[in-house]
Amino acid sequence: MTYPPSPKGASISIREYIYFLPYPLPTGTPVPYTTGLPDRNPLNYPAKAVEPTSTLVLTSPGRRFVDVRILKPKKAYGKEGEEQGRAKLELPNDGGGKERIEWAFAGMAGARAVQDPFTPQTGGCHPPTSSHRTFASPITHATWTHWLDSRHPVDTPASQIPVDEAIMFPLSSTQVLEHGHAANILTGKMQSHEELWTDVPIEATGSGVKTCIVLRTENEEAKVRGVVIRLGRWCQGIFMKADYVTVERWEWVEKKAEQTPWDVPMWKGTAPVRAEASRRIDGEGGEWVRRLRIGDGFLPCVVGFRAEHAKVGKGVKYFDYEWVVEEVLEWRD
Repeated sequence: MTYPPSPKGASISIREYIYFLPYPLPTGTPVPYTTGLPDRNPLNYPAKAVEPTSTLVLTSPGRRFVDVRILKPKKAYGKEGEEQGRAKLELPNDGGGKERIEWAFAGMAGARAVQDPFTPQTGGCHPPTSSHRTFASPITHATWTHWLDSRHPVDTPASQIPVDEAIMFPLSSTQVLEHGHAANILTGKMQSHEELWTDVPIEATGSGVKTCIVLRTENEEAKVRGVVIRLGRWCQGIFMKADYVTVERWEWVEKKAEQTPWDVPMWKGTAPVRAEASRRIDGEGGEWVRRLRIGDGFLPCVVGFRAEHAKVGKGVKYFDYEWVVEEVLEWRD
């Protein structure tokens, strides 16, 4: 990887829904499937795709990523499955709520352009009604290598962590439909899935400069690994010691803004943060607000708040663990 990498490789993604399908798919099943709902539903599956989590993925220009998925509380849904009031959807922010971690992982992302694998011309066994389809940009085969995974203790051999890959159908310049398959964590049986992802803008924090900072720690003897990524107005990190997981998520908020544009679609229940320790004034017309904390491990998210103090190769030590800055990039559009 050349350094510094291009900011074009960076993205902030939220998941709009996940929808499960059988694996293997019955012959003739249209792919993508969810884009046809509710009118086209040959498997007679649920007519509406839903999102059971608050999921945010930060991907750096160098293709390092942190993906944190927090379950919404069951009480957040009414009899009709509709989301209820904001207070009921509040994310854990005091260290408790480990049962709300649906999945948290970090590593390296990759993608390569491929032919549409679901048409007769490319040997697909589940052709659409038309033999030719056009998408917003090339279809890709995406992979995510999990260097750190909340479902696997730190000392788990890489060969024992399931491959994470999917076909990505770009529906527009800001939305992509993921189609893949994986083992169900409860039954162990394979199932197909589709996920809709939306890329939101990478915004500057007051100075007009957009920033990405990546930190990583590893201590094999202590069975410790951790990754923190600050990208634009978001910062997110995962720290694991053996199988114990700590996650944090921060957002930079303008002082005069009562809520940000992404509060509602991402997690409607984010309530005002009450803990004084969860706020840090940025000095650029806003402040960093902690939106999520589960676990009591240390995550040096504050290092990402000030680019002038971050230099590639520089370490930040906390007890026996040193966090090293692996990426620093500032740019303007």
